[in-house]
Amino acid sequence: MGAVPNGRSKGRRTQSERRELALRALEMRRDGQPYDVIAKELGCTVKYASRHVNNLLNERAVEGVDQYRATVEERYDDLVRKLREILKQPDASISQRLEAIGKLAAIEEKRVRLLGLAIPVKQVIELQNPRDDGEDYDAV
Repeated sequence: MGAVPNGRSKGRRTQSERRELALRALEMRRDGQPYDVIAKELGCTVKYASRHVNNLLNERAVEGVDQYRATVEERYDDLVRKLREILKQPDASISQRLEAIGKLAAIEEKRVRLLGLAIPVKQVIELQNPRDDGEDYDAV
């Protein structure tokens, strides 16, 4: 195994050293450096540099999606609070209450989709012959 700038062999890097190396590789890549230059400067292989840059980019993309979901959920929570206030108002008309209930239902549907909870569920369906008298019937 080849030596790295700190004198350790490649296989003996600590997790924090690997993270630092990956962050430096990402920074260099964003500056337009090709992977062979990054690998040479950081004392790693091209494959190592490429893999860790891509992992960091994917990690940050997931963080961005999670942040977006959290922001949208906060907005939904604010809307739900406002709609519940309408429902609590003693002078709210029936049409105002029905409109608020419809909006609450729509928000909850959107929240389910946002959080990925609207997934198909496997269902088992049993069919029984209405003429189930124990005899086998041939298909006609």
